[in-house]
Amino acid sequence: MYRRILVPFDGGETSQQGLREAIQLATELQAELRILVVVDTSELHMGFASADGLLSTVALMRQRSQELAAAACTQAHEAGARADFVVRDIGADQVADLVLAEADEYQAELIVMGTHGRRGLSRAALGSEAESVSRRSKVPLLLVRTPQGKPSVLAPDVPTRLQTSG
Repeated sequence: MYRRILVPFDGGETSQQGLREAIQLATELQAELRILVVVDTSELHMGFASADGLLSTVALMRQRSQELAAAACTQAHEAGARADFVVRDIGADQVADLVLAEADEYQAELIVMGTHGRRGLSRAALGSEAESVSRRSKVPLLLVRTPQGKPSVLAPDVPTRLQTSG
């Protein structure tokens, strides 16, 4: 059925739920899992007095993103799933663009993403990477909803910003 599953991951509760679902699917289907962590440095250029400060912050963000991705990969391995990870810088792209590009490059047959399931003004105000992926994806997309009342907050000190709110 599905042999290659892509999971965008930012360490928040919403993406943790997506990761858990993807791990379960990968294990049951004996599929490969690719965990994608996006480093968003697009807003960093403001507020830095020196290029050295900026470069050191970007390096720290990348290091922590690697650690986050490695921990998610370990979680998958411990559950018996075959998994690897990639960390990508967002640059000028949108998160959805990177997810879709990675799905193409990895030849994913399924994308699993956590979503808040927001509607109305809250969705319009916050945007929805999951919605953008769902509208443009060439492969099936499984959206895993966060239970009502559970906030999705990045893990402490994790400077990535892969918003999978929907």
